Amino acid sequence: MWPRSDPAVQELDADDNNDTRAAVCAAALARRAVVDWEGVGDEDGTVIPVSPEGINALLSLWPIFEAFNLIYVSRGMLLDAEKNGSAPSPTGTSVGAKAPARPARRSAKTASRD
Repeated sequence: MWPRSDPAVQELDADDNNDTRAAVCAAALARRAVVDWEGVGDEDGTVIPVSPEGINALLSLWPIFEAFNLIYVSRGMLLDAEKNGSAPSPTGTSVGAKAPARPARRSAKTASRD
């Protein structure tokens, strides 16, 4: 899902700040994810077809970038993070599994060596 191979992402410098990184990564993701839109046009009201340049221009507007980042990017990051963990297993050992038996009341005696 994450466009690590996008040339703009690969051209980021190590000293670029987080805002720059977020903008570049969001635009790279949008160029892969946006296939159609409604209500996007020029000052004369002419509808503009989806294009990489149009996506970049649209995301340069702070409210549009913020909405895309909140609605699309952050949800994708949450889904990506979820696959790194395991869901509770009702029949195995995990944080969410219930104990199969009650705890012992006291420790068992050591077996004799007869």
